[in-house]
Amino acid sequence: MHNGMKSLTIAVCCSILFSFAARGKTVYVDPANYGKSGLDGSIDRPFGTIQDAIDAESTEVDSVIELAPGIYTNGMHRGTGLTSSYARVVINKRLTITGRPGHREDTIILGDRGSSENGLGDDAVRCVYNANGADSVIRGITLTGGYTGSSGAPNGQGGAVCSQKNTFVIDCIVTNNFAYRSGAFMNGNVMRCYVADNDVSNMGSVGQGVELSFCVLKDNSETSAKALTIYSGKIVNCTFVSNNGILLGTRTSGNWAYVYNSVFTESTKGYQTAAYVANDSFKNNVLRGTLEDGTGIDENNAKSVTALQVVDSSKGDWRLVWNSSATKSNPSRK
Repeated sequence: MHNGMKSLTIAVCCSILFSFAARGKTVYVDPANYGKSGLDGSIDRPFGTIQDAIDAESTEVDSVIELAPGIYTNGMHRGTGLTSSYARVVINKRLTITGRPGHREDTIILGDRGSSENGLGDDAVRCVYNANGADSVIRGITLTGGYTGSSGAPNGQGGAVCSQKNTFVIDCIVTNNFAYRSGAFMNGNVMRCYVADNDVSNMGSVGQGVELSFCVLKDNSETSAKALTIYSGKIVNCTFVSNNGILLGTRTSGNWAYVYNSVFTESTKGYQTAAYVANDSFKNNVLRGTLEDGTGIDENNAKSVTALQVVDSSKGDWRLVWNSSATKSNPSRK
């Protein structure tokens, strides 16, 4: 295993363990209680919105906010730094937002498009904005339908999750979000997520400054000529399927892209890197298709293959099998 990947994996695991080590009280939320009075976040009287739970005086740092199944559509909030565009949920302290086991698909934070023709603008609503909750966790839910402002940082970034402070997004479905830049994620660590059908008007349909591990990324697209799927970031043990964009890139201010032990297939633009992948940082990957621009990629490592070695592509299960060639150390140049 590449030393860089070892360091990244260890760092991510340590951060995750730290995040779960300190747990405060559990606060309960049920969207069916929206608009009701006398709610206190207890299991018998859950709050009606996630924001009510976060903002309650009784919600401590490291609290766990447990969501009942349902669609969370109420609330338009602005945290520190947001001057145009909103968020359904603003995190202002370190905590965990989690769905119940087995309810990832039907526990949904739903953003909202703005009034402009493409849905971006001052009245657009992303799903989550982490303003001041360093190392907060979002786990086991669906984030969908988020829109951002039409320009600028952070207003135009991160249709699903925009992080001013680091956020861990774990075991989630992230789909059909749209942003000016960084379609799904702006910053953060994303683990074991299904990320699909997100869109962006200007670079990074999946995200910017994001670290992804053990994720499936499918059918994310971009309409601009820049057409980057990942706009800087780190990718480990992921599977990319039919994304409409140049693979990844940027070296702005020294921000490189690093990719290890991943599978890429059916890209509609081939596997271009826009010359932005750092030297010697694209390792132990499997590509199916044509490498259109190999600058920065070890050509002997990035070979076209016919057997992807995934669980069951016919059923949409693109996870790697345990002995996939993408998890083996095979580059000819160290």
